[in-house]
Amino acid sequence: MREPALGYAVDAASTETRTLRRARKLMEPLVRGWGLPSREQFGRLVEWSPVLEPLAYRCATRIGSLVDTIRYDIVESKVKDLKESEARLAQYWVAMHAMANTILLSSAPEANPWLSGMAKRIQWILWTPTIPLLRERTLWLAACAARSAIAFGHGVVEKYLRLVSHATHSVRVFDALYGLSAIALEDVDAARTVLAELRSIKSALKRRYLEHLPLIEAAFSGAIETISEPDFELDDSDWQIRLLGWQRTSDPGLGDTWCIARRPGDHPFVGTLPGTGGSAVRDQHSGA
Repeated sequence: MREPALGYAVDAASTETRTLRRARKLMEPLVRGWGLPSREQFGRLVEWSPVLEPLAYRCATRIGSLVDTIRYDIVESKVKDLKESEARLAQYWVAMHAMANTILLSSAPEANPWLSGMAKRIQWILWTPTIPLLRERTLWLAACAARSAIAFGHGVVEKYLRLVSHATHSVRVFDALYGLSAIALEDVDAARTVLAELRSIKSALKRRYLEHLPLIEAAFSGAIETISEPDFELDDSDWQIRLLGWQRTSDPGLGDTWCIARRPGDHPFVGTLPGTGGSAVRDQHSGA
């Protein structure tokens, strides 16, 4: 079943030319069902990525506005009826998956020139290439966010560094570190710059009197370690894991092996956070 609001978002992102009508038809699988096209469908889209990239990112931007509207209604409890609330939540996750796929479609290396140019024209106050997906804290969406950061590339490193040096909320800090880590792991030259800057910023964290300082320090340590030694494994003895209180026996959520091995739309607790057992969770980070 097609999600009507997503269809309107796609329509608003394009004009009525023959080429773009064909492009919209190719992108139709992104706005059907859970917004998760099959590998075959996405493979056909990727073949057209040089043509579809700008349209796909415009669609992602429009869908992002829809997501924010739905998110506000859910978080602020504007929807009182249970069935309507469940339908609204389902619509939210359809939109999130569709946005992730359109962003992924726009994340080929060849898209770097126009993506980095666009990023330079945007004020990075509440927006980054990664925050729309990363704020949901689910594995598949985070993976799409990483591909997006890599596509934006070296040109946005300075903006991410400025953000991480001034951000006060732990989620904002994590978002900037995540984007920087993704870029650094792909670009050896960027890695040198990023590592030097992160070590310098981390050394001054205690002077900033940040709330949740231990978590922010753990995030910095994790980013630095990941960039320095990308081939390592975490286990229950790592101090970061102990600090976060994660255990191998945690309640089911979107941080488990199911989401690593399967499509996220198939998960029985899709739309929830790790350890919540399917409960609704109100976001605590500003602007997200």
